[in-house]
Amino acid sequence: MPKLAFIGSGRMAGAMVQGLLRSGACAPADITVIGGNDSTAADLSKATGVRVAATPAELLVGADAVVLACKPQQFAELDKSYASLAQGKLVLSILAGTRLATIGTFFSSARNVARAMPNTPGAIGQGISARCSAAPLAATDAEIVDAILSGLGPVIELPETMFDAVTAVSGSGPGFFLRIRRRLRRGRRRSRLHARAGQVAGPTNFQRFAGLAGGHR
Repeated sequence: MPKLAFIGSGRMAGAMVQGLLRSGACAPADITVIGGNDSTAADLSKATGVRVAATPAELLVGADAVVLACKPQQFAELDKSYASLAQGKLVLSILAGTRLATIGTFFSSARNVARAMPNTPGAIGQGISARCSAAPLAATDAEIVDAILSGLGPVIELPETMFDAVTAVSGSGPGFFLRIRRRLRRGRRRSRLHARAGQVAGPTNFQRFAGLAGGHR
């Protein structure tokens, strides 16, 4: 089983960890995480049994692959020691809007750099992720990347030139859906529809709409 190091321990990192454990691709002892100045890493460890590192060196020792799962703004402040500690390792980034060239410049000694764009439904295993890489992935590296991402939902390979569109449509789409859903709930309350009558114009209608849309692709 691959040894994985997660830089970041928020919701999406947690979903990937849960997916890896659920599928049997990794055991808790195979995964080490590091977080920021909050309790997310400790909370993830308590929930899953994965290890928590206190330093970059402790995180990356013995790791086969590094998952860059912090916030994009945190990447600019990332400890520079990560670059040398990742020498010869596979790096997978899920940072929105951060291109392979930028990631590759930082992790210049990595054996390869991959990028993925998951979307928020991945947090419950119902998302979809697009991936690309700086160089073609070796078979074993492709297996590692797909194992990490598949816990979030299906995985597809796309050229990086399509990632801005993927971010806009797939990444942001669930947010628009949730916004519309909140507006419908608010409208139901304002119109004083009781719970049963509210089903006529409420969130349950989205399931029906999805079924209708599925027949008109």
